[in-house]
Amino acid sequence: MPTVFGYHHVKDKDHWLASPRREEFFGSLGVSNIRTFVDPQNPTRVGVLMDVPDMDAVMAAMETDFSSSNRSFVLIGSASSPPRLYAFFPVPPPPSCPPPPLR
Repeated sequence: MPTVFGYHHVKDKDHWLASPRREEFFGSLGVSNIRTFVDPQNPTRVGVLMDVPDMDAVMAAMETDFSSSNRSFVLIGSASSPPRLYAFFPVPPPPSCPPPPLR
């Protein structure tokens, strides 16, 4: 399951942080482990980190009228500055390497 980080700029970080819409919107899509962040050097830049079981479903939902009209509660977006989403997929451990030959 990929872990996704999304960030954007908001007008009111306290309103954004207190909003239950993020959990409602993403939770209905099976998203879990939603964590919020605020840039300490720029409090208008906020982010979310979440585990997403179905990226296609989340991306499709982000394009719907619901998410467009309520983005200020979810990730926030506008035509000039849409939210940025980055997916990080688990990397399998490297295969075991045999020890070098003894000389």
